[in-house]
Amino acid sequence: MSIRLGDKVRFLNDVGGGVVSAFSGKDYVVVDGDDGFGFPVHVRECVVVSSPDAPAHSTATSKVELKTPISTKTSQIYTSKVSRFDSSNEDDLNVSLAYIPTNQKDIQSTDYDAYLINSSDFSIYFTYLSKQNGRYICRHSSVVEPDSQLFMETFSKDELNNLENICIQVIAFKRHKPFTMQSALSIELRLDTVKFYKRNYFTQNNYFADDAFILPVVKRNKPEHTMVIDANELQKAIAQKKQIDSPAPQVESKKKKVQSEVIEIDLHIHELLDSTAGMSSGDIFKYQMSTFSRILKENEKNKKQKLVFIHGKGDGILRRALEKELRTNYKHHIYQDASFCEYGFGAIMVII
Repeated sequence: MSIRLGDKVRFLNDVGGGVVSAFSGKDYVVVDGDDGFGFPVHVRECVVVSSPDAPAHSTATSKVELKTPISTKTSQIYTSKVSRFDSSNEDDLNVSLAYIPTNQKDIQSTDYDAYLINSSDFSIYFTYLSKQNGRYICRHSSVVEPDSQLFMETFSKDELNNLENICIQVIAFKRHKPFTMQSALSIELRLDTVKFYKRNYFTQNNYFADDAFILPVVKRNKPEHTMVIDANELQKAIAQKKQIDSPAPQVESKKKKVQSEVIEIDLHIHELLDSTAGMSSGDIFKYQMSTFSRILKENEKNKKQKLVFIHGKGDGILRRALEKELRTNYKHHIYQDASFCEYGFGAIMVII
């Protein structure tokens, strides 16, 4: 016997039951109770009482086979109903991203599923973008209905570096009923890709049966991050630049006072990650080099900033790779051996 959408079920080892409104993962269904709230229940804990298009079933326990579990992802626009777990009113817009390991037990090398969660009364037209070399790539675009989650893509560990900078564009609306107009939003987010290697960032949540990394995008109409530039802040920045460019002696003295301190970055892998389980030496080297490039890009505009990259002595492979990267892709920066007294021969200092 199979469970289908609309089936009325009762719980095998608990009081109550309800109507199946969605499938969640390979082994769970979402059951709407009499109070209108849905919650995930393991299929083995459900017994079909009746179906909308068939006579009542026997209440004897039977093997359950899901017809369309989310994990098959046969369609890029598959949506699953989710319950509202906060006190938002009907005009509050709430949007989140969710990343779920496809293999919950192998966090170091697993692929990930990306979902958009709409926990509001609005329908949402959205685009999911990643930014690479100053230009955007559209990874997914669709409409997600109210109180629904939508599967967008599956990506591998190798693609993480392409997801450090993402953008969500949102237009909210309601079908066939009046609503308060919401401004179109463009929210830019920076993903800390290191978190994808750490198990504790994937936790139990109100939307999925599996542990997930939930990243809020819009909460009660307020973007968590935004690309909109505040006019007052822009004027302050322009004024500060004029002061820095001015040749007046007092300005020069201020400039000396705010000179940046040396920033140390230890590239030893045990300083960058909690665990390297499942990572090959090649994976470790690749992660160290990507960290080096990311730090340089983050400080690209901090002129005269000094960065000390601690690579250790070892066999010199990492040091030679860093020097080659500086000669090839960062010719505009100055680099030299860091202080021998402090670091021995195990560090390079880069001056932006």
